[in-house]
Amino acid sequence: MRGFLKSSGRLLRNGWFWPVVLLTLPNCAFPDWGLPNPYSFNAGSDTFTSAVMCDIPTPPDPSNGGDCAQAADLLQNASIRQAHAAVGLNQNEKNQVTLDYSATALTRCSGPGKITYHDAFPDGTPACLNGPQMMQQQPPVYKDGNAVCVAKCEELFGVGKEPPGGIENYCKTNAHVSTNFNVLFYADACSATGVFKSNFADPRREQEPIKWVEQNGTVGGTSGGGWNIKRTAGDSGNFDAGAYSDQVITHGDAWVEFEVSSVQGYAVGFSEKPADHETLVDIPFALVLNSDGTMSISQNGTLTNNVGNYAPTDRFRVHIVENNDGTQTATLSATKVDPNCQVGTQCTETPIATQTGPSPAYPLQVDASLKNTLGILMKVTLVRIQDLP
Repeated sequence: MRGFLKSSGRLLRNGWFWPVVLLTLPNCAFPDWGLPNPYSFNAGSDTFTSAVMCDIPTPPDPSNGGDCAQAADLLQNASIRQAHAAVGLNQNEKNQVTLDYSATALTRCSGPGKITYHDAFPDGTPACLNGPQMMQQQPPVYKDGNAVCVAKCEELFGVGKEPPGGIENYCKTNAHVSTNFNVLFYADACSATGVFKSNFADPRREQEPIKWVEQNGTVGGTSGGGWNIKRTAGDSGNFDAGAYSDQVITHGDAWVEFEVSSVQGYAVGFSEKPADHETLVDIPFALVLNSDGTMSISQNGTLTNNVGNYAPTDRFRVHIVENNDGTQTATLSATKVDPNCQVGTQCTETPIATQTGPSPAYPLQVDASLKNTLGILMKVTLVRIQDLP
């Protein structure tokens, strides 16, 4: 009943006079199915082949711990961390229940928070619409994807389902585009009748080519869907030419993936921003491929003993995993990846080493240092949570 009363002004504006009148009668109420939804989503006309991907959380359920995680939520594979969103997209991992390890949630709950979504996170809820008509006409029906998601949120809750504070306020506060959705809309993602295509290839699952900022005698270029980097300075016998990524990782799990052209000297890791030194000293954790075919780990320039061997056909990742303690720090590690692994699957990875020094703090950047002119760092790609407008 409270949900109807809160909506009464909008119902009157939309011409729903009799339902409001009848609500004033003693013991009189309407079931949800008996009322048209005053928050109907405006999808445009003719064809609805476009889609905006939306994160639409459901209001916390007080009977199930509200917005604080319970024991069942913490069971393995029962949920996915908010920080895991980009990696989850790439590996096709998803769940409606997610865990929030932000400092705010940890303080509020004395443990992780919980967010439950209308559809699985991080994929999101598709809002099918006539994209060109709705967002490119002047003036546009929706100014951006977030406005689409707010409208879709309002429609999903509809009459009689309003959360405390009202549906409009709730949706404006909580609904937004999904992880790494950085376009106006996805074309050809829905059928003409407004049904999201189950075989739609979500471009957010693809890894992001590195954009190198070159330093002290290096040059970059395209290579196999990623970006390569090569030393152009003469050989000095040291790791003193390098590059770092233009892209920044501000939070969440991430990885950089790469291959090499030959057995030479390479080092790849993550540094705290700004990663503007070409040597190993500023890299908290780097996988080092040596010119004798062995591998080492460098932590702020200090090399470990041999941690294995490598060949030019190998594929590597250096991982960032956000620490679950609200500190905005991360733990780094290196793995060797199955070269046949495809996007949308969880690759088989062989651990090489994990950071043992102090955890670096976000923001972080990919950082590389090269020892020899004959080697090329190849097919370098990134998975990260991108900061969206």
